[in-house]
Amino acid sequence: KPFGSLFDFAARVRPDRDELERLILCGAFDSLHPNRRALLWSIPSAVAYAASFVGMENALPLHTPEPAVVGDVMDFSDAEKSVYERRILGMDVEHHLMEYERERVLAKGGVTSVQASNLLPNTKAFVVGNPIRLRFPPTASGKRVVFFDLEDETGLLNVTCFDDTYQRDGHAIVCSPYVTIKGIAQDRDGHIAFLAHRVFQYHPTLSGKLSSEEPLPIKVGDYLVG
Repeated sequence: KPFGSLFDFAARVRPDRDELERLILCGAFDSLHPNRRALLWSIPSAVAYAASFVGMENALPLHTPEPAVVGDVMDFSDAEKSVYERRILGMDVEHHLMEYERERVLAKGGVTSVQASNLLPNTKAFVVGNPIRLRFPPTASGKRVVFFDLEDETGLLNVTCFDDTYQRDGHAIVCSPYVTIKGIAQDRDGHIAFLAHRVFQYHPTLSGKLSSEEPLPIKVGDYLVG
């Protein structure tokens, strides 16, 4: 039957403490109790409750009252929940981490990846996101050209970076979880690609919204071709 509570899950599945903590932090018990921090504080009670059933598998079923979830505990913020989900699951569940930067970027005149993908050719703009899937194909001239996808909460933008830009700003592309790209929309066989003229490291405001000082769980230097 469906699990009725954190304590019911612990008694029937008997996960170890670390497994229980990770399940709570990624939202596995949200439908049973919405306060993830309160559930974390209740882990000792859940472990003790589960331990009380050890050796009773063949005994007559007895009703053992469940402990209460710790109360009066302020839950994690939405931003903190999103960071834990990304850190544990390697993916975003409800909110993409770039959502927490959107208001700031829009205020400065930036556009989203989807908006940049729909610009008219030769339109200048700037966009902020996570550079992923870097590709370094060989060229006849021997000069470096880099293709990568810029990810944000709206999707992916195909970005091209030629040798002069890469020589100047390549460290930002390779080493930064978020970058600001200034460039121009180009028509490439009927599809819009974005030609980067400058690339700058972007310092996310999300870091200042977290109680933990751990780095954001965002991929850096995600290569397809070295």
